[in-house]
Amino acid sequence: MIERMIDGSINEAVDMFCSSSASAKDWNLDGLVDKFKSWRLAEDGDFDGVKDREEIRQTLLDRAHTLYTDRETELGLSESGEPVMRDLEKMILLRTVDRYWMDHIDAMDQLRRGIGLRAYGQTDPVVAYREVGSDMFDSMTAEIREETARLILTVVIRRPEDTKREQTAKITGASGASDGSEKGRTVRKKEKIRPNDPCPCGSGKKYKNCCGDVRKQ
Repeated sequence: MIERMIDGSINEAVDMFCSSSASAKDWNLDGLVDKFKSWRLAEDGDFDGVKDREEIRQTLLDRAHTLYTDRETELGLSESGEPVMRDLEKMILLRTVDRYWMDHIDAMDQLRRGIGLRAYGQTDPVVAYREVGSDMFDSMTAEIREETARLILTVVIRRPEDTKREQTAKITGASGASDGSEKGRTVRKKEKIRPNDPCPCGSGKKYKNCCGDVRKQ
């Protein structure tokens, strides 16, 4: 299912940026590359001069499948012998569905409250609600598919040992000197100014007769 999500997202993107109804010179290859940079599937200069959209499509699909396989191999197996990738896929998919579904519910509620205005445009509100709601649902499922596919290929797995190393580094950095040595910093307390001390403003007067004069406050 995840592989179908990846393939579907790539196919839709290629069809959108490299439309079959437009000539190769009118394709938005820069937009396509920018989109898949965040997927780790493209770099600047990719597809320059390529005029075969199927070649572009297949290149992206091959890169995605290779990256997916490499990630699955890198994550290895869990204690039960199952690929860790399966647990990762379930977690990402459930979180993505939950986030987009809650947004969809809010959007549908707003649509329901404002759909009555369609009657002023000689449109049946019930029909309009059904049509717009269907379009919104299709948009939501497409966003879920694309976001899930992207995260599967790019999410960074933080292991417990990585977190411990970061915590140790923060503690060491906080207690060390600015030059990176282990020498601790000297913390100086702010000294209290006495009434008869020279005023810190540099006037030469005593503090009580200058900035510390309560009669001036």
